[in-house]
Amino acid sequence: MKKILVLSAAIMFCFATSNSYAGDIFIGKKGGGPNGYNSVKETHGGGVSSLDCQDPGYCSCTWTVQPSLIVPSTGNPYTSDQIEAMVEQQISNNIVQGSFNLDNDPTVIVSWGGTDVDNYSMQVQYNSNN
Repeated sequence: MKKILVLSAAIMFCFATSNSYAGDIFIGKKGGGPNGYNSVKETHGGGVSSLDCQDPGYCSCTWTVQPSLIVPSTGNPYTSDQIEAMVEQQISNNIVQGSFNLDNDPTVIVSWGGTDVDNYSMQVQYNSNN
């Protein structure tokens, strides 16, 4: 019985700390304050991962389970944090809305729109039908 409990705990730890391979990734940031956000909601399911952060507060807008994907044409892996950093760099350069294909792969489209790095939405769409 003790072995089963230890094994179950180890499996749960692996799932809690591993990346979640997602088809689509959505991130929304709205109205954060200098110390973070009041509401941070994360969901995963049906091939979609979502992180929604709103209103001034003291919570960072970060994933508990980091979604990631592998670009089909190149085999390159990306976490949502890496993609988000690319988008925030564009926003910091005053490109507050736009889109691009990750690794120039037409099946992985990253799009965003907003006003600054604390107020924007980002979407990563994986379309295997292209």
